[in-house]
Amino acid sequence: MEFIGFLNEQNIDIAIVTETHLKPEVNMYLPDFWLLRLDRTDSRGGGVAVILRRNIRCKLLPCFQLRTIEALGVDVSTSVGPITFIAAYYPRQTNVRDGSTATLKRDIVKLTRRRENFIIAGDLNAKHQAWGNSRRNQNGTVLAEDLQAAQYTILSPDSPTRLSRSGAHSTIDFFLINMANISNPVVYQVLSSDHYPVVAEVGSTIHRFQVSRRNYHHADWVRFRQCVDESIDYEAQPETTDDMDQCLHRINEMISRSRENNIPSSRQIVLSRSGRSRNPQPIPPLIPLHRPTDSNILLITPTEKAAEIGQHFVNSHNLGQHMISPHEATIGESSTILQTIPNVFPEESEISADELLTYIKSSKNMKAPGFDNILNLELKHLSPSFFNHLALIFNQRLRLGYFPSCWKSAKVIPIRKPGKDPTSPSSYRPISLLSGLSKLFEKAIYQRLLISAEGNNILIDEQFSFRKGRSTIHQLIRVTNILRRNKSVSKTSAMALFDVEKAFENVWHDGLVYKLQRYGLPIFLVKIIQSYLLDRTFRVSLNGSNSDAFYTSSGVPQGSILGPILFNLFTSVIPTLPDGGILSLFADDTSINTSPDPTITNNYIAI
Repeated sequence: MEFIGFLNEQNIDIAIVTETHLKPEVNMYLPDFWLLRLDRTDSRGGGVAVILRRNIRCKLLPCFQLRTIEALGVDVSTSVGPITFIAAYYPRQTNVRDGSTATLKRDIVKLTRRRENFIIAGDLNAKHQAWGNSRRNQNGTVLAEDLQAAQYTILSPDSPTRLSRSGAHSTIDFFLINMANISNPVVYQVLSSDHYPVVAEVGSTIHRFQVSRRNYHHADWVRFRQCVDESIDYEAQPETTDDMDQCLHRINEMISRSRENNIPSSRQIVLSRSGRSRNPQPIPPLIPLHRPTDSNILLITPTEKAAEIGQHFVNSHNLGQHMISPHEATIGESSTILQTIPNVFPEESEISADELLTYIKSSKNMKAPGFDNILNLELKHLSPSFFNHLALIFNQRLRLGYFPSCWKSAKVIPIRKPGKDPTSPSSYRPISLLSGLSKLFEKAIYQRLLISAEGNNILIDEQFSFRKGRSTIHQLIRVTNILRRNKSVSKTSAMALFDVEKAFENVWHDGLVYKLQRYGLPIFLVKIIQSYLLDRTFRVSLNGSNSDAFYTSSGVPQGSILGPILFNLFTSVIPTLPDGGILSLFADDTSINTSPDPTITNNYIAI
């Protein structure tokens, strides 16, 4: 891009752009730069952006909630403390009659009455002789009058910044500053725009950080394993839930410490031959969200967005929370009674170290971790003694029916659905990241749950999702064969298709536990599933910021090992269809096929 070439040629760290004309649905990637933007959504044109090099320490500011000026701010860490850089654009000249003069004054006061150092740059469409114009306009008069009472000044270049279509020159691109140590602005008559870029140098040093990741190709795995073995007491016998929580905390701490000491860091962004990053853009374009309850409120900072998207996600888990029947209340009571039933954990169901090693060997090395940041690759390089200790802890958890709270907190990354409005929280779907150690425990539980479910014929044959040897293709072939068989004997086929809204998010926890009891599953499995579902939380992680914890009162955990089989168990009890009805299921998608026999048709109409 022409503009990026200019930034690199002049070695510019921070750029402020007005009239970007960008829309939320337009994605834009700038190599080596962050693009922070506030797009105009209600009409054409407008929009402001702050562009920074990716190694600059900065924090996006909340929306200024101005009436007339489009503005976006970011705090940049420097040797003299934080400096606030604000991109500002006023789209037209004020009109005394419609009251916009007073509104412009209020907006300018909001932006400039700040204690911290600030640099406001952009185009306010303000002309005045005081900063190099041949005449003044109403905007310029408003700004010049405010200068008399304010603690800031205008820093403008010596030459015009804009060439109009008529050939007239004007200076409407300048800086509002309340700090010293800034050079005189210089105008560069380059780029294909009617506004020339204006460049100034700030004397303070910008604080930067080295974006890095671990270089696992040069890891000292022998020393990594030794450090973990030397730091963990493998002879310890955890008896209580508190003991197990302390053991888990110690394991996480020691793996993290060993990683720091034995796996070197390297540059994160690896360039390909074409000069472009092989890594995907780490964060989506920074565009504002609209709060559903008030579309006039813009959410700009990652913290604000994470909180709003998290609230949307948690709402999808509670579609039926206020519709509790007496029957459901009774089942809820039985779930409470379950906690008083003694647990029975047979010796033949114990988890072995070899079993855990088998699970971890089949796991993807670089699978994104949860909040503990432990990769499967690191677990694969731990010693057999570690896995013996881990098996001991896992078995004790099964005896106590206890799933640790720290493993019930998911890190959720919001991903925009294709073609959806990026300013709406409902346009994002959650990608849930869980602890790798937690998934090891889940795999062990899953195997015991699957053996019990299949041994008792609990999973219905018509369900083809998340089952070995069955897939979408197999179910499609089955349904197709039914339709072809009817056609071959000159029969027509009727099909009803059903899709349950938010099916996985709204699995009723007490109802699921109740069904597991009724199925006759071993009590230790029922108890561990009850603990697994209880008080689960998630935090939305966006651009380095995490939301507060949100509790989910229903649903199976997204991204988990146990979630799919728990959903299948919850939906395994389905009313028997009348003769001639054929049921086909794949997860929450259901089809019912029938022939045109009048008796059967009438029965289905009754359903």
